[in-house]
Amino acid sequence: MPKRSVAQALRREGGSAPRACLDEDEGQGQVMYHERFLSAAQSRNAFRVLTDLGRSVLKEEEVTRGGKVFRVGRKTAHFGDEGVTYAYAGKRRTARDWAKSPMGRLVRYLCTVVNKKLDTQYNYALVNVFAPKDQLGAHSDNEADIVPGTSIAAVTLGAERDIVFRNKSGGKPILTLCPASGSLYVMEPPLQTFKTHAVPRRARAVGKRMSITFRRLVKRA
Repeated sequence: MPKRSVAQALRREGGSAPRACLDEDEGQGQVMYHERFLSAAQSRNAFRVLTDLGRSVLKEEEVTRGGKVFRVGRKTAHFGDEGVTYAYAGKRRTARDWAKSPMGRLVRYLCTVVNKKLDTQYNYALVNVFAPKDQLGAHSDNEADIVPGTSIAAVTLGAERDIVFRNKSGGKPILTLCPASGSLYVMEPPLQTFKTHAVPRRARAVGKRMSITFRRLVKRA
């Protein structure tokens, strides 16, 4: 797909107003959901192009537990500003320079659109691709590399999968969000202090889901 057409696939911002998903009286952070951040056509285009560009970039995710390295199934890629690294699941990842691959340039364009819409300064993107049977366990994105007091935003492309939020103290889910393709959701602070979120396995197989999450990370020397 020509570069101009790729950019055009993401040029317009969605027109839907965001909605708050959690009880605002809790004071424990919020999840804001923008259902139509991208149009249906833009979503299909972006998913198709990123899937094609990611064939040589996306790698199976590895985590370290007890000194051993495990592969967890889903595929990931990391993009960001120069000097940005992100440590999670026992391993530090170095972001690929946005400008050094067609996929990175498209993800950076999307990051620019998100920053403009939300008035944020995200400088890193984690691309996750979930096959139908892939899952992500309950966790909080509270790593030291994240600039304190900043939000985390995610654009969903492809198949719909549930994201289940719970209090860290346990109990039943407090929110099950099923982001549509082309949607944007934002986890606002201090949500990560009090809540976990997970992507459980679905009983019935669905297509692949791509999640592009944006963070503002500390630049380390």
